[in-house]
Amino acid sequence: MDRLRAAEVRSRGEQVYRESCALCHGDNADGRGARSMGFDRRPANFTDPIWSRPDGASRAYQAITVGVPGTAMPAWGAILSADDRWALVAFITGVSERGSAGGPAASTTPGR
Repeated sequence: MDRLRAAEVRSRGEQVYRESCALCHGDNADGRGARSMGFDRRPANFTDPIWSRPDGASRAYQAITVGVPGTAMPAWGAILSADDRWALVAFITGVSERGSAGGPAASTTPGR
């Protein structure tokens, strides 16, 4: 899973996140996106440390790939490539480790 820590993978993940996920999960990845207000269950808050735990990456990949039953989270497996889904997981785990989505530089610049 060292690949999930690579800056270029996290950067790609951030791009995919901004294009496909931010509307529901929020610009700050805190589950407070523009669409989240009408949902019965709020979208996942990726600033929560749970996503950086050892099983967080596999849980996130599974949810992205097949969706989450009983929620508004759709399956992205037929839409996003496996590489893009793993890049998205890399971004999510990075957000969880930092506790915020930060800006683009935060996910790609060492020492920030």
